[in-house]
Parts: sequence; structure tokens; C-alpha cells
Amino acid sequence: MVQYLLLCCIESNEAAHGQINNVAIPHLLCHPRPMKFVCASSLTLGREVFETIGDVVELPESDITSKALADADALIVRSKTPVNAELLEGTPVKFVGTATAGTDHVDEAFLQKAGIAFSSAAGCNAASVGQYITAAMVYLAEKYDFKLQDKTLGIVGHGHVGRQVQIKAEILGMKLLYSDPPLFDAHGDPRYIPLKELVPQCDILTLHVPLTEDGPNATRDFVTEEHLRAMPEGSFFINACRGEVVPSRAIETTLRDGHLQGAVLDVWNPEPEIPNTLLNLVDLGTAHVAGHSFEGKFNGTLICYQEACKHFDLDPSFVAAEHIPEVHAEPLEIAAGPSALSKAITASYDINHDDQLLRESIVKDRDQRIMNFRSLRTNYRMRREFEGTSVKLTGADHPLTEMLTRLGFTVAQ
Repeated sequence: MVQYLLLCCIESNEAAHGQINNVAIPHLLCHPRPMKFVCASSLTLGREVFETIGDVVELPESDITSKALADADALIVRSKTPVNAELLEGTPVKFVGTATAGTDHVDEAFLQKAGIAFSSAAGCNAASVGQYITAAMVYLAEKYDFKLQDKTLGIVGHGHVGRQVQIKAEILGMKLLYSDPPLFDAHGDPRYIPLKELVPQCDILTLHVPLTEDGPNATRDFVTEEHLRAMPEGSFFINACRGEVVPSRAIETTLRDGHLQGAVLDVWNPEPEIPNTLLNLVDLGTAHVAGHSFEGKFNGTLICYQEACKHFDLDPSFVAAEHIPEVHAEPLEIAAGPSALSKAITASYDINHDDQLLRESIVKDRDQRIMNFRSLRTNYRMRREFEGTSVKLTGADHPLTEMLTRLGFTVAQ
């Protein structure tokens, strides 16, 4: 099952471009000058993608300033670049794209007032976070010796990511409950229950909401210690959305006194200077990398590319398939048995490795700790989603074969 957003990256129509000696002439040559795109260097394949429609200047986030945008038509960033009036006033930028699902680093009100088009990459890394949550739950089940089929998972936030978590949890045989106040307000769907009603029924609670500051459904400090204490004793908490949606002290206190049996955190409050006392209590702690699979980051770049092409009336000519890393030809052999699922998931994504890297990054010097955290995100390794892993089971196990196939693995016969 291919998760990539390849529809936005079809080859250019030859008739639209014209040809000389069978070589397509890009549409951008019809413009008085090439468009200029300033791209954060943290973009996955940013230069390769955007140079098909214009000139590209790649810059580290710290170097993206008003001066650097003095002759730029468009700016493409990730989450570490604050996009606001201070950055953009007085520049010719007419389009901003963020290759991330989150937009709390973007002053959208200013962009709208200034007449600057904006696009985010909603849903780009949903499958990546789904992979992360699956790996986390399988890890907890193995560590604490329980079966996921016997557990109820509460999903708070049922957008792009929440639905990916739902799909994978259903494949794992879990019972599911949902809470999403904005969706309930919009549609009145009775499956979305208030958080205070959901938490007493959950063995595992996982959060997938955006960080919002205003309105009746603002999510800052949305989950409280009272909510965590309303969960059954010995339950588990997972957060891979934004650290600010739950106070760190609430998690720390309920872990320290044993009400929560365990927790997995990919996001922190505050961040990037994470609370070491909390890291020491959680089962797994990672550096805000749940959505950092190759596919998740590449999709973000592609979505911005597609929207930029629409805005500037340019023909997309980037061919994504030519840049996707090859899957290893030889499948990983795994003996069918109780640990086979865990081994297959670890082969695709070793969540323990990310936990170890974060713990090793914690040093006494504050500035160095912050630098280390950011480096873990910026220099994240190549990680493929389940579709990028091929396994071969030795020994007949049809239910496991079906489960792995439905999760996205290529299962060799």
C-alpha cells in the first residue's frame, strides 16, 4: 500500500510544455524570470522538488531573515521558522508553505491581511505517527506482558493522525473510544464523547490534537491531572501531538505515585529544554520525531510544491517515484510466534533507538541540551514506514500474516 502523495507529482504534459529533441521545456521558461523559492534546509528533498519550477535558495532556519527574502517569491519552511510580520513585512513574498501538519509557528492572520497565500501540509505525516503509536503500544504490551486485544484505547483528536491510529489499532484488535469536541460540535456524531467520560474507560490514552490557544475548544492544558487520575489505575498515557496540551507535572505526579503504570512521550512541555525528571519516569521518550519518517517529511514537501504550483499557475514536473529510496530486496526472516509482531515492527521502526538517543543527549549544560534536542530532529535518520519493510515468516501463522499485511508490510511467501 503506497502512502505517498504521488498524484501531485505527475510528469508535465508534453503538449503544455512543448518539446525540443524529446526534452520537455518547463513552463517556467515562459515567465520573464524564474520564480525564486527560499526553502529551509530541513525540507526533505526541497531543492530537488522546487528547482523544477524555479530558482532555489536553501537556508538553515536561523538564516531565514527578511534580508534573505528581499527578492523571494515564496518561502517554504518547517516548524522551527516563525512566520510573522517581523519576517515578511517589506518582502515580495506572495506564497508561504509549511511542510508540517502543525501551524502554530505561523501567524495566519497576518498572512491573510497581507494578501500572502498560505498552505500547510495537513495529514502529511499521519501514517508516520500511526507507525510510532503502533510501535509504542506493542512495546508496552511486551514490557508489561499484556495483550493489546484486551485493552481499550482512547483516541483524543480524530483528524488525519487520529484516523491513522484508529486504523492500526483496529488491526491490532483493540477496542476504541473517541473524543473530539470540535468534530462533535460540527457534526453531532455520538461516537465523540467528552474527555471526562472517555478517560475512565481507557486502558491507554493517546493524544492527537493541534495546539490552539483560543476558543471553547482550546487545547493548551486541555488534559489535566484530574483526567489522568480518572483513568483506571495501572493504565498508560501516550502523547505525540504537542507537549503543551497537558502539564508536565500532571504526568510526572501520576507516574511517580503509580496511578499511571507507564507513559510514552514524543513531545514535551517545555520543549526543546525538556524536563529531565519526567524523562526519567517514562517508558519511552523521544525528541518530537513521531512524524519524521521519510514518507511523512517528503509528503510535506510535495504538498507545498503542489500548492505553490497552483498559486503561481506553474506546471508540476517533479516525479516523486524517482526519488523514493529502494526497499531492501531481501526480506527479513522472522519465526512465527508471540514475538513476531514486535520483531517486524522493530525492523521497520526501532522506537527504543530513538529513546536511547534522547537519553544520551541529556547533558549538564543547558545550551548544549537544547542544541542536542534540535539536532536529533534536524539530523534524524532515514526511517521508512511499514510499507518500506519486507518480512518473511518461517512457520505458518495466517492471522499474523494477515495482520502484518494490513499494517502495510510486504509479507513474502
